Amino acid sequence: HTDMVFDAANISLVLHPNSKETISRILSKAKNLIKPDGVIFITDYGKGTDFSGRITSGLMQVIESFTREDHRRNYFSFMKQQGINMFSPWPELSVIENYQYFHGALQTIIVKFEKN
Repeated sequence: HTDMVFDAANISLVLHPNSKETISRILSKAKNLIKPDGVIFITDYGKGTDFSGRITSGLMQVIESFTREDHRRNYFSFMKQQGINMFSPWPELSVIENYQYFHGALQTIIVKFEKN
């Protein structure tokens, strides 16, 4: 039903294999699914914050190297843009919370859309 809206949406490990344009479309669709004061939980790869995190990020990079060509290309582009941290300066989005796992190699951020 198209007029259903929710308090929150969850996007988990689906952004990194997509182009920046597709990521924008995914976020736009999520925005249309949530209430104006709703939030989006995004979980995806980040940059490791210390030695252990860099090792974990490196292992994830090896695994991602075996994916389809388009997935691999988009993953490396995503990571070149600082992974999930690319959303900190993202237009219209405010990161309100950030949770790090595996020393930052995997992160969950909670974002809100800025009111226009």
